[in-house]
Amino acid sequence: MKFKRKISSIFIKGVLTLLPIYLTLYFIFWLIKSIEASFLNLKPLMDPYYFPGMGILLAIILILLVGWSTRSYLARYFTKRINTYLTSIPIVGEIYGSIQIMTKYFTTPVKAGDNSVVMVHFKESNFKILGITTRTDFDKAPDGIVDNDKTISVYIPMSYGIGGFTVYIDRKMVTPVDLNQREALKWAFIGGLKS
Repeated sequence: MKFKRKISSIFIKGVLTLLPIYLTLYFIFWLIKSIEASFLNLKPLMDPYYFPGMGILLAIILILLVGWSTRSYLARYFTKRINTYLTSIPIVGEIYGSIQIMTKYFTTPVKAGDNSVVMVHFKESNFKILGITTRTDFDKAPDGIVDNDKTISVYIPMSYGIGGFTVYIDRKMVTPVDLNQREALKWAFIGGLKS
């Protein structure tokens, strides 16, 4: 009986050690395969020169070219026009705009002492939730969003899933946490499990 328990314990430890590695590699290979598949339509055009991995190479070159070209005035002008067009399309505009806002938020460097990662205290229920302050100034917000200047918005990420919700609360209900946004999202995603 003791031997069986020991074997089970060793097996579970092996699975738990290999699972993160396997899932990470699986995701990377899936991403590479998806990128490669999206460029397969170009294969007939490059048939004698095509080689496996060309889709990845073309994707990297395309990303670098787009990144480099955004430094010019003309590219910024066209980007602005494309953004305006995409945001004007119903449903597509909401999705595109939300992704754009989140991307900008998480790629903007955080200043020291920003205090954007906070613990939200719900004193009536006696529990706390980890959150990220998304807005403290509501001067240009639509009427009805906030009722006073003490209100802030805090994004509450959900564990084990991509998503979350935003709460509008009194700033007295939060205390700063010594984490950056990336660490906070990781902490929330794994549910605070010890690594």
